[in-house]
Amino acid sequence: MSRVRAYIGLGANVGDARRTLADAVAALSALPGVRRRGVSRLYVTRPVGVEDQPDFHNAVVALDVPAGPDLATGAIELLVALKAIERDFGRRRRERWGPRELDLDLLLFGRARLAVERPPAAIPASAALDPGAAARLLEVPHPQLHDRLFVLAPLADLAPRLVPPGWHETVESARRRRELKEGPGAIRAVGFWEEPYATWLGPSGGPIEIRRAGPDDADDVARTHTGAAQAAYARIAPPDRGGLDRRTKLWREILPDPSNRTWIAVDGDLIVGLLNIGSFRDHPEAGAVRTLYVLQGWWGSGAGQRLMDLAHAELARDFDHALLTVLAANARARRFYERNGWELVETLVEPHFGGALTEVCRYSRRLR
Repeated sequence: MSRVRAYIGLGANVGDARRTLADAVAALSALPGVRRRGVSRLYVTRPVGVEDQPDFHNAVVALDVPAGPDLATGAIELLVALKAIERDFGRRRRERWGPRELDLDLLLFGRARLAVERPPAAIPASAALDPGAAARLLEVPHPQLHDRLFVLAPLADLAPRLVPPGWHETVESARRRRELKEGPGAIRAVGFWEEPYATWLGPSGGPIEIRRAGPDDADDVARTHTGAAQAAYARIAPPDRGGLDRRTKLWREILPDPSNRTWIAVDGDLIVGLLNIGSFRDHPEAGAVRTLYVLQGWWGSGAGQRLMDLAHAELARDFDHALLTVLAANARARRFYERNGWELVETLVEPHFGGALTEVCRYSRRLR
């Protein structure tokens, strides 16, 4: 089956908008012949057009979808599917620019440039109140894409260097231009998509607690471990298809063991970071930072630094020095460790990611 990359804009401002959009991501992913390729951050934006209404939540999803016998037919079939999902989610007939239970817009359909009539099943719900809406063509790229910050920002998360058909600038350049015009308060990111949780997660604004992990934390630790690892390795490793199941089994074995030394960072009821320390696998005289991960939404929050400081203090009780390994390509993690006094000892090639030979760096740090 021939496929093209399509980008879908999602918006909602009625009820639990975050939950609605997360459910919409699942509905889009379940469309026949569709493969989901990415989900942007979740954004909150001021309403456009009709301002006396709640702020919108917006995101963009990248899908590989059936191209159809020709691009126009494929785009129309996708649009019909989007309108069906909107109806399933209770989209009501409202004025244009008004509140939305769920709004799904076809932004881009491969390299297609289209302006074609919509079939009845793809006519916007607003046509009942706006007669002109019924006559609007399906235009791809979306005709307002170039000037809508609430679409440009999430689209730039997924395809910053993309130059849409007919454009003369990248999506990222358009985003910057529009943000400069509208001002920094026009849009704000409120969460990163976390696949193990099937929703967007972001800081609550409250304090982050550090505590020992217990057996009852195993499943949540596994989810956090998986989500954080997916973000850390997004551009440097292949997808880890069975990662959550594997890590769930692992942490269910580790955490009941009273000798394990595992701590977690907790924001509200959500585990956002984890640390496991012990002796190094082939150098038992040395301590080891075995696992240290923080969910992407909490990068820069201080949670990772607090876990690192705790690792240094705890390991110093039993060891003069400690070792850790990190993927050579993981530049962000390497900078973090180096800022914390870890020194590169050697570069090795080890089996990772299903046995693939992978270059890793071994670091050492004196503790006493």
